[in-house]
Amino acid sequence: MTSATRLQIPAVDIDANNLGAAMDYAAAGFYVLPVRDGTKDAGSVVGKRWQDKSSRDPQQIAAWFAGSDHGIALHVGRSGAVVFDVDHSDKLPAVLAEHLDAAPYQSTRPETPARGHYVFAQPPGRTIGNSVGRLGGGWGEVRGLNGVIIAANTRHPDGGEYRWLRVGVVRVLPGELAELLDDATPASDAASDAAVAAFIAEHTTVSRPELLLGRVAQFSAKVAAGTSRHHSMVPIVTGALEEARTGFYPAADAVAELGAAFRAAVTGDGSRSDAQARAEWANLIAWGVGQANAANLTQVRAGVAEPMPRDDTEGLLQLVAPRLRDAMRAAPIDGNLAQVVELKSRRTSVEQAAALAETRNTFRRWLGDGYDLDALHFTLAVAAVERLAGDPLWGLLVSGSGNAKTETAQAVSKLDRTLAVSTITSVGALLSGTSRKERDADSTGGLLCVIGERGVLAIKDVTSILSMGRELRAEVLAALREVYDGYWTRTVGTDGGRTLSWRGRIAVIGAVTTAWDTAHSVVAAMGDRFVLLRMDSTQGRIAAGLRAIDNTGSESAMRDELATAVADVVGGVDSDGAIELTGAERDRLMAAADIVCLGRTAVEFDYRSNPEYAHAPEMPTRFAKQLAQVLRGAVAVGMCRGEALRLAIRCARDSMPPLRLAIVDYLAEHPMSSTAEVRKGIKLPRNTVDRQLQALHMLGLLSCHEEEIGVERYRWRYLLADGVDPSALVFQKCQ
Repeated sequence: MTSATRLQIPAVDIDANNLGAAMDYAAAGFYVLPVRDGTKDAGSVVGKRWQDKSSRDPQQIAAWFAGSDHGIALHVGRSGAVVFDVDHSDKLPAVLAEHLDAAPYQSTRPETPARGHYVFAQPPGRTIGNSVGRLGGGWGEVRGLNGVIIAANTRHPDGGEYRWLRVGVVRVLPGELAELLDDATPASDAASDAAVAAFIAEHTTVSRPELLLGRVAQFSAKVAAGTSRHHSMVPIVTGALEEARTGFYPAADAVAELGAAFRAAVTGDGSRSDAQARAEWANLIAWGVGQANAANLTQVRAGVAEPMPRDDTEGLLQLVAPRLRDAMRAAPIDGNLAQVVELKSRRTSVEQAAALAETRNTFRRWLGDGYDLDALHFTLAVAAVERLAGDPLWGLLVSGSGNAKTETAQAVSKLDRTLAVSTITSVGALLSGTSRKERDADSTGGLLCVIGERGVLAIKDVTSILSMGRELRAEVLAALREVYDGYWTRTVGTDGGRTLSWRGRIAVIGAVTTAWDTAHSVVAAMGDRFVLLRMDSTQGRIAAGLRAIDNTGSESAMRDELATAVADVVGGVDSDGAIELTGAERDRLMAAADIVCLGRTAVEFDYRSNPEYAHAPEMPTRFAKQLAQVLRGAVAVGMCRGEALRLAIRCARDSMPPLRLAIVDYLAEHPMSSTAEVRKGIKLPRNTVDRQLQALHMLGLLSCHEEEIGVERYRWRYLLADGVDPSALVFQKCQ
């Protein structure tokens, strides 16, 4: 069976110069290389390791070919092609000859009909090399992985002529031919785009994330030492992708983290444009994937037990908090790096990631393999943000009872300036107005007085606040809103009474059941200050229950160990370290915040539960900053930036009412759906779905179209409103 691919052979104008022709090949999907006039050597211009230097980038192609007489080589393997280079058509095996007429064909000798190049696409999952396999010899050669062909309008060195006589779509190599050819070792060439995409999609496991930070630090040290940035990155990215294939961290994280470091290094001095840097990085990734696919994973696993090489003292200094570098440089070193390490008061990023990995293991050991590690990540991020600049982060772990949310929230109890409380029963619990005469000797004046101007407040049972009477609940929520903003004044007594004030900055982490969602309209109307992370209590129920039974009698030891592990990670946060968002991170968080803030804005319903009017939509300003703080806090505790962004996007999704989020997710995949279709898709009652569809339409998140289905009968169909980008909320669950 043959099928079409995206690869094509363009109709190259025989009068075009080689720059124009090379651009045409690149636009058609081929990676190209320049070759010296009169040669067929793929490395004659770019040098050794040409396999990771082929390009489709217009700027790079222009730099190679403009004003030169270079010929054009098509990088067959990396482009995802396989070519039959026929010299003697009379000796072709029948099974091959019958398929050649379906392939694009380049003649190389006009005087010898049928001699030349016949182009097919590699079958999915195959890496056919340059062996003729079981086709036999005498007729010509196969060009696959690690292969190139010279293409028109290059001057033929031996008096021949390169000319395409048949062009168009390149079709997949027929199965009966593919079965007769052998795959090459992936390491012999750079991977194709499809192979790169498949590699990144396949390798998502996380077990040793600190190793990736070590790779980034290794590259930074080499750059600081003045070595070639390209050549330095080749073994580093190859090693990182081998480790990703082994399951130590996601391949996507390796591509993102090392890519950001590489682009910053090569564009910082103006030696490359951003486009050139991205094209060069794509080449490095393609080469690295090819090597990683051929790697011996046993050797990779053995290698991680060895210390990562440090090339020089200056490289080591790149891992240290900026405020300590000057002092460390001034210290007597005498070539002994141990003396430098003794001066560090902050962890390196590698050490912090290792501490995080150990804490993850501790939580999984006590709470089971099914424990949601993102609950831990989120709690750590909240606590870390208290030590960073910017507004505080207030977080809630939302789940059904018994799902370890309280155990997670109260695990911050060993941090400095931290107070863990069961609940908040009144505004007096925050700032007490009891007179001195009536005050108990052990009175503290309220929780805020105990914490002081800065600290962390852990509330183990936020559900109790929601179950208060309406007036008392509104009073407590209003007070918390003021505390979040950093200043609260409480007036007590009569006839003027007296004023109690607090000013400061505290982080809050709390645990609450899904009763939060029933009180959402009240919270939203008053202005939400919390970021949510929802833990699924429908999964892993039996395993969690068995783990709880096994922990019976050891609860105190468990809580002590969990709190110690959390304190160890948060204690390693560098409060002086600058964690800036990249442009892509900033745009992604902003798009997510915009959708969520629209989607969680309060809508009032009448006595029949029909939507009556919508409040003015919540602006995304505060929530976007909160998501940025989630990312910054996650990075500070040792998460890779890709994982930190994933956590922030998950929090964005979880901060939206679940039913509204389910509707948005469904319509993102099934636009122009009717109420009945949405109801069936998300499996909820019709009236419930209908009301929320109308509510989201009132908020401007959805568009509604009327479809006439009879005389004065209409059906409403919904889709996401213009400008709403649902891809901003796409995320992968933590492994």
